[in-house]
Amino acid sequence: MKTKALLRNCLTLIIFFIPIAHGGQVNINTQVLATLVAEEDLWGGCMAKIRYDPQVALPACGRDWVTFSCSGDHVSKDIAYRMLDTAQLAQVTNRSVFLMITDTKMHNGYCFARRIDLLN
Repeated sequence: MKTKALLRNCLTLIIFFIPIAHGGQVNINTQVLATLVAEEDLWGGCMAKIRYDPQVALPACGRDWVTFSCSGDHVSKDIAYRMLDTAQLAQVTNRSVFLMITDTKMHNGYCFARRIDLLN
């Protein structure tokens, strides 16, 4: 009986901490390790390097980085730069973020972050 309860508790913990992926999208809590701003035709113009590798849940994604599409291709430039600002704030304050990442929109092989929330 104790074995079943232990197994059930372990499975519950595993399910709770595994990022949720469905239909080309993953929702994760992670940390921002770096940000970059580049020409619009490179990676959508801006990106964030995150602790969680999106390629684990979405194999089509490039490793370690997500784009916010500052070029304006997938979201308005204003919103993209606000998302980049949030990523930079998370990086300098060492706070976690919640990200919704999709592989249905990409720049140069890197997946698009549809949403970013500052946590903690």
